[in-house]
Amino acid sequence: MISVIIPIYNRGDLIGETLDSLFRQTYIDWECIIIDDGSTDDSENVILNYSNRDSRIKYYKRPSHFTIGANSCRRIGLEYAKGKFVKWLDSDDKLDPLTLEIQLSQIQKGFDVVFCNSLVFNSDFSKVINTQWSQLFLSDQPEKDYLLEKLAWSTPSGLWEKVKINSLQPFSENLPNSQEWIFHLKSLFGNLKIGVFKNDLVFVRSHSNSISYSFDQSYWKNRFISRLIAANFVSKYDFNYFLFVNESLKYMFIKYKIYLDPVLTFRYFYNFLVAFYRKFFRNKTQSLSSFKFMD
Repeated sequence: MISVIIPIYNRGDLIGETLDSLFRQTYIDWECIIIDDGSTDDSENVILNYSNRDSRIKYYKRPSHFTIGANSCRRIGLEYAKGKFVKWLDSDDKLDPLTLEIQLSQIQKGFDVVFCNSLVFNSDFSKVINTQWSQLFLSDQPEKDYLLEKLAWSTPSGLWEKVKINSLQPFSENLPNSQEWIFHLKSLFGNLKIGVFKNDLVFVRSHSNSISYSFDQSYWKNRFISRLIAANFVSKYDFNYFLFVNESLKYMFIKYKIYLDPVLTFRYFYNFLVAFYRKFFRNKTQSLSSFKFMD
């Protein structure tokens, strides 16, 4: 079974389209776990109308003692998930009818996670804005290109074997955005078998209420923090990996005036000291994932 996990907050006007795309799946052995982050609109009523018609739709509210935010909801959903495989989906996106069937057939070839391509649409899905999520989709040097921000995958593009997820500690509750970038980074370096195929199976909606649409100073600070975490993480493997991440850090540090934040400035330069120490005084860690592109 595949567990599809959806965090939601005030998407009563859009969640129906997302769920309809699930009902159109050719693979039917799935459950959909929806975690409500405290919606104040009619999201609950819309979802309950669906769950009353189909028991595969399961609705929960985020307990009040859990951190507010989509990441917390994603982690709660993972605890509820009963499927052998897990897919995260946003409450305003859609899936091609063959998504679950194709991704399941691919992951059963011996992979721990498989990624498909994501098409980015405008708010009413009438126009394709981007034909892929990042500059590159295929790469002979995935770790390097990922760290250089040329290669990436959207959150809903992956299908995961559940038992392989916990060690990666997915979706940090401390980062409102860029948390999936850290999750996928740890996957690349986590001794996993990763499969990538270029089928357009996930349809991402871009609109003014989506996190990816808003690029304010808070967004760039969180993105900078995620790259600081990455720089510290990858310097354990190779100093060159640290240098790759630092290209993005340098750009954001100047472009978005991160240097005005003394704490982040300290962390930025402290990372250099740690990386140089590891380069000269520590043995490298070798635990990279295998990576395969499929037709």
